[in-house]
Amino acid sequence: MGAYLGSGGKPACYALETTSYGHADTPDVALDLVNESLRENTEPLRSPAIFGSRAYNTYHQGTKSAAGDLRFIAQPDSLPKLIYGVLGAEAAAARVGETTAYDHVFTPAVAGGDLPSFHIEVDRHGTVCQYPGSVIDTMTIEFTKGAYLEVVLSLLCQKETDDQSSTDLSLSTKDPYIGDFVELEVGGSGVTYGIGGSITIQNFIDADASHRLDGTRYRAEPHPQNFMVSGSIDLEWTSDTDALRDAIKDNTDVDLCFVCTSEETIEAGYYYAVTFDIPTCRLIGDLPVISTRDRIPFTINFEGIYNATNLMAITHRDARTTKWSE
Repeated sequence: MGAYLGSGGKPACYALETTSYGHADTPDVALDLVNESLRENTEPLRSPAIFGSRAYNTYHQGTKSAAGDLRFIAQPDSLPKLIYGVLGAEAAAARVGETTAYDHVFTPAVAGGDLPSFHIEVDRHGTVCQYPGSVIDTMTIEFTKGAYLEVVLSLLCQKETDDQSSTDLSLSTKDPYIGDFVELEVGGSGVTYGIGGSITIQNFIDADASHRLDGTRYRAEPHPQNFMVSGSIDLEWTSDTDALRDAIKDNTDVDLCFVCTSEETIEAGYYYAVTFDIPTCRLIGDLPVISTRDRIPFTINFEGIYNATNLMAITHRDARTTKWSE
């Protein structure tokens, strides 16, 4: 008898659900999957013990849903729709001069707005599972030198269907994003003291509130609540980073921007790139202890706060002339 060894079939893939929540559109984007923990959750119902017996009479299935995480390597073809998924709003594609490059700007949905949903497929070698009605609760972007730019999605899904036929998709041939090519800007100026870090975008979806009296045991469309962008930056203590130390002490606003450029060209001199702009942050954390002549690395945490223009903006530069959300 053969042994199932976990994911090992075709790449994981997804589709933006364009018709309605849980519509299960055919997956059309492949993901370079690192690992995943998606699973179905079923609440069992136990009928009372019958008279004269100490055991439950029988069991039934109650509420069903699915949830879990997906970790994947970010690349120019797979990331933009998922950025739209976690934020919820996209401006019209803006051409960069007279080139074939276009900027796509994504911002958080307005208060009371909904998030798009996805149909996700994972080939686990022993079975192919699909997750329609998947909404992104949290997205974490991790960047460090000598590693791929990896993204972790925390998802709430309508349900799981297994033993499905796998979708025949191949991974993109475009170069992925790599942590070495992330540039940190503070207050609009590039700095050279960043070592690594992460950005986390949260929608604070109430998982229990998405089960409603609608005649089905499965999750109804979940809605975002509060919004927060936060993260951490690993730094090296220099005379320049003293300004960030002062920002922590004085509780002043800081404009942070992270730019990751791919080695893949759109045309000569123009590259695929993704920019994370958080215009108003407060820095939080312990101050570095300056007590040695050795190199002193330290970490600061940041949280984005209210900004009249936007809480944050993510810009993806690529060759697509239309919205990724269409």
